[in-house]
Amino acid sequence: MRKNKYKKGSYTVEAAFILPMILFSMIAVIYLSFFIHNKIILSKEAYISALRISQCMGKPTDREVEIEEQDAKVRVKNRILACDQVESNYSLNNKKIQISYHMIFRLAKGIIPVKVLNTDVWDFYVGKEVQVFQPVEFIRTCKKLGL
Repeated sequence: MRKNKYKKGSYTVEAAFILPMILFSMIAVIYLSFFIHNKIILSKEAYISALRISQCMGKPTDREVEIEEQDAKVRVKNRILACDQVESNYSLNNKKIQISYHMIFRLAKGIIPVKVLNTDVWDFYVGKEVQVFQPVEFIRTCKKLGL
């Protein structure tokens, strides 16, 4: 039997081609999971804040909105991963509350090639809208309907 003396180094050459692709895909999955995690957290916090403000007795005041905005900033700050900045915008009408978050998510420059993605920044907006709940009107409507 004849042994092939060149077979020993073939595994090293194959690993040199495959390993960078595996590492790049693993890092891309990690960054994508951070991005999706942050988007879900901001969406949830926007809805919770809008719901809490809408359930204030009577028409929500600017002070109640400001208190909820500060509480939401504390809740969001402790949960966001790998993010530079989060900006919130609260707007209050007579019948609706609109809350939106804008997040800027920067990618590591040395790890993921910027030329592949054409940018090193992912930013997105998350917004929720809730109608103001008027408990007195709700109870009166229920009594009219006989509920």
